[in-house]
Amino acid sequence: MKPAPSRRGALAALLLATGAAAEAAHIRPALEAETLRPAPGSRLRLALSMTPLPGWHGYWQNPGDSGAPASVAWTLPARSAIGPLRYPVPQRFLTRGLMNYVYEQPYALLTSLSVPKAAVPGTQLRITGKVRWLACSATLCVPEQAVVAIDLIVGDGERAPAARRRFDGWSARLPAPLGKMALFDRDKDRIRIAVPFARDRPLTGAYFYPLTPRLIDHAAPQIITRRGEKVIVELRAAENASPMERIEGVLVSGSARGISLIARAR
Repeated sequence: MKPAPSRRGALAALLLATGAAAEAAHIRPALEAETLRPAPGSRLRLALSMTPLPGWHGYWQNPGDSGAPASVAWTLPARSAIGPLRYPVPQRFLTRGLMNYVYEQPYALLTSLSVPKAAVPGTQLRITGKVRWLACSATLCVPEQAVVAIDLIVGDGERAPAARRRFDGWSARLPAPLGKMALFDRDKDRIRIAVPFARDRPLTGAYFYPLTPRLIDHAAPQIITRRGEKVIVELRAAENASPMERIEGVLVSGSARGISLIARAR
């Protein structure tokens, strides 16, 4: 798995090569389901829970200046379907001038499984995933992999209260859709995004995590200001940023839930 492109890619590649020989997993994955007895034709939440060892971290879907997100190759029962991984809001991790978007504490990547309508009660459904991820410390990166699996039995769909609370907690850490279109413009090396934003929503500690690759200089300061019913996010464009018609990302502020947004060019 390759690190994300950056002007400091040589350093990231060195870190990868240095850690390639390590054997012990520095992030422990596990596959969990909100119910072990899904009903025929239902959709249930699955979680790939990831537990880093102290001093280690995993990566968001856009890792920043270096790193790599997790990936899963699924093996599913016939006529079942699974959705994409959904990532919680990450943390910022600055090292040697590289700004990365990471998870230093236990986290969960969520997805949803569709159970076939014709599934017969009592039938076993085995869900298996080959997971690949990059585990890093402040000085070392190690590509790791594991096979995770869970056995479900088609049943009544009952969800235990403890499992429901656990999954609701994970879901609350996912960014919520903005629900409105944001707008952006670019002037030379500056990108400005105008985001509809409630006046009573706090703006303390605001930060924009870009999902669009090769968009910004991740380590450059961001300028985020409020203008009436909008927030203006000013970013420094990446040196190799290409012309684009839309930008995707997540805006966080204060302790409130992150907002996932799409901005189109003016």
